[in-house]
Parts: sequence; structure tokens; C-alpha cells
Amino acid sequence: GLGSLISCMIPWFEGAPLPVSNLAVKIFDSEISKVQPARVEGLPIEFLSTKTYDCFNVVLSNNSGTEWKGKVIAQLPESKFKSCSDLLTGQKLNSKYRKDHTAEVYVTVPAYEVRVISWIKN
Repeated sequence: GLGSLISCMIPWFEGAPLPVSNLAVKIFDSEISKVQPARVEGLPIEFLSTKTYDCFNVVLSNNSGTEWKGKVIAQLPESKFKSCSDLLTGQKLNSKYRKDHTAEVYVTVPAYEVRVISWIKN
């Protein structure tokens, strides 16, 4: 709400054969993650989030040969986003809304599978 951040990987000393610098990793983990619309605990897993007026979705992609278990934490400033389900399986999920305006849900993603977690306004 106070500005924008535009980043490219060159300032982070990242190149095709090189990993991201330790400083960049610390900044990503400690500062940038504070303003992300969604966070995942239990990495590594790829994820992205989308939001419309009446729903908030997090897509999880498990590119590993091992089942992934972890927690998805979504920034949901409105407590009306209470109904949570997996859009691909239709399974209702037990999401907990917290006082800090986030919702959290524990998710399992089988090896080489995708899950779409969706919070819908009630």
C-alpha cells in the first residue's frame, strides 16, 4: 500500500549456473514474504495465488516423487472467506481463520500432482 517493488535477478547475483546469493535468500525469506498474499510452510513446492472479489486460490504443484505435506497460509483481510476446499478433488478442508487476518490449512499433495486450494466468501 505504500509503493511497489520491482526486482530482477541481476542485483541478487543470480545467474544461470549460480544459486541466489545468501543475502537475497534472507531478504526473500524475511522481508518479501511479509507482504506475499500467500505463504507455504513445508517447502520445497511451487505455488502461486490468485484473488477475485469472492474467492482466493492457491495452486500447489508438487514436482517431486515424494508426497508433500505442509501448511498454506493466506492473507485474507475479510473474515468472510471461510469456506475452503480443494477445487480438483471437491474435498472440504479445515481452514482456520486467525486474528492476524490470515487463514491456514494443512494440505497433502501426492507426488507429481497439483492441488488448487480455494477460499470462497460465505
